[in-house]
Amino acid sequence: MKLILTKTVAKLGEPGDVVNVKEGYARNYLVPQGFAMIASRQAKQSRLQEVEKKKKKEKKVVNKSRDIAQRLNGKILKITKKKSESGTLYSALQETEVMEAIAKQLELDPAGISFQSMHDIKQAGEYAVTADCGNGATAALTIVIK
Repeated sequence: MKLILTKTVAKLGEPGDVVNVKEGYARNYLVPQGFAMIASRQAKQSRLQEVEKKKKKEKKVVNKSRDIAQRLNGKILKITKKKSESGTLYSALQETEVMEAIAKQLELDPAGISFQSMHDIKQAGEYAVTADCGNGATAALTIVIK
């Protein structure tokens, strides 16, 4: 019996795959549990359209991540924090402060950006930081703390 998988099934396939299984397995387990639906022409077409929409959406998200990474790459963020005379900050630099600086200085939406090499910044100065924009897109930027 031919089925179209709606969810991932171990040792069988991914959503959207057309598989051939025994009738009992299909009628007693896969279809009632919502793992698959019977493969009619209409079902195949609608499933193909859903898969195409999903791929377009994923591609759009990846392109957005790459665009943000390109706009961040090589930029210099200037952050002012209170510090002692020796240059030691009264509080360590937080990721939220960097995100606020990105929003204000570069006019970018910082949602979805995380910083990999920003731990323990407690002194004034220049720091090279790597920003992970998601979907494998990264950007190197410099943070100057005054």
